[in-house]
Amino acid sequence: LIALHGYSFAQDETETPTPEPVLLGPARLDLNTRAGDQSQRQTYTTPAPSSTITIDVAAAEGANGKSGFDLHLSYDPDRLAFQTAQPVDLFEGAFLLPSLEPGSISLVGLLLDSDAPQVAGSIAHITFSVLDSLNESTQISLDHLILGTALQIDSLQTGTQSSVVTIGGDRETETLDKP
Repeated sequence: LIALHGYSFAQDETETPTPEPVLLGPARLDLNTRAGDQSQRQTYTTPAPSSTITIDVAAAEGANGKSGFDLHLSYDPDRLAFQTAQPVDLFEGAFLLPSLEPGSISLVGLLLDSDAPQVAGSIAHITFSVLDSLNESTQISLDHLILGTALQIDSLQTGTQSSVVTIGGDRETETLDKP
């Protein structure tokens, strides 16, 4: 209730509903390193200790004309170690500024003399090494992806299925119906 010069006004105190999470957001992680998203969210086999895993960070929309990106990944530092990051496809040749902490990577990329040439595609390849035997699976998750120019910044939504890749573990089997 708000009182102003002898008048009383009731204030609407309804809460904004929390939006339902989406399964497939335009910000995606993929274990297939071809340009774009091929929807490979889990390794086919369990990688051996000291082997490397490269993930593809991709955008399914909103990249055309953008000159920079900001992304954040989370992972288990007891199972994986960051090795390298490389700009690819949409941001090929971008200047990279990584920030590393145990279990997380923030990566900013900037194209200095061009813009992303298309709406969708790959942004960066990030390589990890496997530290020990993976008796259980481990995951790498994309916490946020922002694309922008000097005048506009767009945050791409992450999906509950499309922003996480699983390294090792048992793959779900699909039962196909009769043809």
